[in-house]
Amino acid sequence: MRSAPPQDKQKSTRSCVTRTPGSPQEHPKKEASRTPPSPSYDSYSPQTSWESSRQSTSLEYKRDLPGTADADKREFLADVSAFANTQGGDLLYGIDEAAGIPTTITGIVSPDLDVELLRLESLLRDGLEPRITCQFRRITCGTSIVLLVRIERVRGPHICGG
Repeated sequence: MRSAPPQDKQKSTRSCVTRTPGSPQEHPKKEASRTPPSPSYDSYSPQTSWESSRQSTSLEYKRDLPGTADADKREFLADVSAFANTQGGDLLYGIDEAAGIPTTITGIVSPDLDVELLRLESLLRDGLEPRITCQFRRITCGTSIVLLVRIERVRGPHICGG
């Protein structure tokens, strides 16, 4: 009897979709990611894919990671606290949208994404009361990387500090 290969060596396929505003047709292309989605990300299955989801109270698309300006930091903290204070939600960075519908996977532009993730975690740790822990997930689509920030509903209210 053969045992299944270790989870980190399995390949999974994620569908990446680009769409133009007002266009009902999708143009899928399949890309292999290095690690399979964890069970907590099952809501992004091909049947309920984020690529065909409109922004809502639990989903928001952002082209760029939060900058280092105070206004950018405040916006990031406000987005996270809003999701945590309601039903929870997902921020997807590296995706252009028009009228709340994703149009293009632009990907994250960063020389070192690990440094950016540490910066965002530090912002969350120091900028919200009470503290919120988010899950960060890199999603590879072709040569682009999309960052999923999953915010769980947490007993609050949470407020932006400093």
